[in-house]
Amino acid sequence: MPRLFGSLAAVSDLGEKTGCMYCVLDRRTGEIVVGPTMLGEISDPEKKDRYTELCQEKATRLLENPDHALSWQSRDEANDKWGGAMDDGRYNWSVSGLTEEQDEALSIMGAHRCGQIYNGAPPGYAEVSNNQIILGNPPLFWMDHEGEEPAEEEAGDEQ
Repeated sequence: MPRLFGSLAAVSDLGEKTGCMYCVLDRRTGEIVVGPTMLGEISDPEKKDRYTELCQEKATRLLENPDHALSWQSRDEANDKWGGAMDDGRYNWSVSGLTEEQDEALSIMGAHRCGQIYNGAPPGYAEVSNNQIILGNPPLFWMDHEGEEPAEEEAGDEQ
């Protein structure tokens, strides 16, 4: 995940933000399997606590909305519920501390990098919220995954 933070910074202006919190929840058990973890540096301890709380809330909210792929679909500003988490069918990936679009992009990037969603899937998720970080940067989401068929142009290169 730390390398992904750098990849995000290369395609999206993080402003003064230098860190965020992420966590991963197992949908089957409802348990957080990657506890709130800081990426980068969050200089204000109060913000770290707030980002930790929001990160966990987004992941848990997806459990309460099993037909949603993104926490964006249940966002409710009036009740302090924000986008930034995604459900890959097995895990809920959640990030808090950046903009909603950046949080969501890191969530999708993390699931993709860990092999939970395959090439071609990130834009499908991003279309739900019109996340331009994902939709505008397809090279971020192309990597070989074990068991995945190579793209046609790759298969043709082997001849």
